[in-house]
Amino acid sequence: MAGIDIDHKEEFFRGITAYCDLKSSPTVAVRWSRVPGSSTSVNHTKTSPPVRFTWRGPDQRTIATQKLRPYDSIRGTQFASLNIPQLNTTDLQAGMWSVVVQTDTDGSSEVLASVWLPVYSTEDEPLFRALVRDFFVVKDSCSSSCSSTIWSTFHPDPKSDIITGYDKVSQALI
Repeated sequence: MAGIDIDHKEEFFRGITAYCDLKSSPTVAVRWSRVPGSSTSVNHTKTSPPVRFTWRGPDQRTIATQKLRPYDSIRGTQFASLNIPQLNTTDLQAGMWSVVVQTDTDGSSEVLASVWLPVYSTEDEPLFRALVRDFFVVKDSCSSSCSSTIWSTFHPDPKSDIITGYDKVSQALI
């Protein structure tokens, strides 16, 4: 799973759109399950195995490699974040990036998983439009009669109606 705005304490992505551009810090999350007898399995304490994350750009060129030590997680999840603006390179490209997760034990580099994520750039409008079209779909729109569309800000919301204003006695909006 890939996203942005990770809350490490809650092990939850706060950035609901997962929109990542060349100025973002994307995070990849890998959730481990127990496999008896496997060296890459999470143990009973939810400690993940040592792994290596290899971040690759759209041309599959390696951008960064991160070695992650075992991590005690409440859900058996391990995270790797990449702060793109802090990378010491100027030739990064928007497009479909990948992250390859491999074992990081002596003499072993078995591929365990791959995650693909779109990295956007508004400077390349055709690519930007193609990525948005591939990953987002307009489910609903409203241009007239928006008061009957539940998600619209024009839809009546009785809980938010202020009928008379501020009441000094109750010190509340009424």
